[in-house]
Amino acid sequence: MGLEAVAAVSKGARIEPGEGREGRAGELTYEQEKAEMEGLPRTRPEQQQRQRQQQQQQQQQQEEEERAAVRELGAAQALPRMRAKMQGRVRIRRLKEFASERLPGGSTLRDLILTEEDELAPEEFLAKMDLWLKMFRREFLRCQAEGIGT
Repeated sequence: MGLEAVAAVSKGARIEPGEGREGRAGELTYEQEKAEMEGLPRTRPEQQQRQRQQQQQQQQQQEEEERAAVRELGAAQALPRMRAKMQGRVRIRRLKEFASERLPGGSTLRDLILTEEDELAPEEFLAKMDLWLKMFRREFLRCQAEGIGT
């Protein structure tokens, strides 16, 4: 709305359809002008699409970093080792059964757990469990975002 229109409204003039908040045909509203000046998208769907793209890029980058760390260093060395006062070896047979029964078939986490040995050293188990929990969280959030039931 231009200055003339503001002055006319303050004197009691009526605003014609198409001259209100939306602006006249071909004109931008104040919010749209501000968004354009700041380099932001003009509409809410554009903002949502931009946010989704940013989230997907961040998620892909995280996944790539995790895969690279596992490939280069091995799962036990990819994360800081945690100390434990445990002796012997940790049996993960029940964890493997749980993974095969409860996790979806295409799950990276499921495949990773099922390829492990039945017994692991305590430090190795703790390092891998940390990695598995991070992967589980990421897959859980992805399922929520995609609307897949868990």
